[in-house]
Amino acid sequence: DICAIYVNLANESNPKYKHFCLAVGSDDRSYSADLFPAAADVLIKSGFVSLSTETLEVAKCVDILLVHHRSREINMNDVPEEFTDPIMSSLMSDPVILPNSGVRVDRSTIARHLLSDQTDPFTRAPLTMDLVVPDIELKQRIKAFVEEKLKAREQTNK
Repeated sequence: DICAIYVNLANESNPKYKHFCLAVGSDDRSYSADLFPAAADVLIKSGFVSLSTETLEVAKCVDILLVHHRSREINMNDVPEEFTDPIMSSLMSDPVILPNSGVRVDRSTIARHLLSDQTDPFTRAPLTMDLVVPDIELKQRIKAFVEEKLKAREQTNK
């Protein structure tokens, strides 16, 4: 059943299939490249050959998108500290301001944190996603920084 769900979500007719495949591959806590082939082997042994083939197609989608995404990553040594998520030490893409502490974190980081603990991780004050404030100006500066770095990389690779 889980493989069928993955196959349906990773179907190219789903407008968000690329986002789904990239999210699967980017989840360092639970994704490993050998999981889909192992699942496909179990499916074959269970008589679900076509689902096994489709599961391997999902694995290809994840791998291709992950390679493309990683080729566009910015070296963290080049990233200004103000663009770095203080919890995950990664480049923020959608920074938000936590209302109680005033700390800026990436929206996905705080959303993940709030799934298990509904408090500001810096002050322990109660917090919900509707209270965080988008930092539009910082988001624009990060976007410009990334575009500049990628453009410089393309110039170097020519």
